[in-house]
Amino acid sequence: MVPLDELVSDIVAPSGIGPSEIDVSQLVGDFVRGYIRMPSSARGSLSQLQAVYLFDIVQTGYTLTAVK
Repeated sequence: MVPLDELVSDIVAPSGIGPSEIDVSQLVGDFVRGYIRMPSSARGSLSQLQAVYLFDIVQTGYTLTAVK
């Protein structure tokens, strides 16, 4: 199992979005089972997770925020 907040942070990191630029605190406590990351865009990977774990990512100032 992988913590959802860590997985989301890992997915956006290659896009140049650092830990100080994304707030995933509302995702703490949720765990992902059986997720295998296939080569795809960050948006594609996040869309799959959003459909299952029912969260959205919104821009708040200069920060992206994961909202449940």
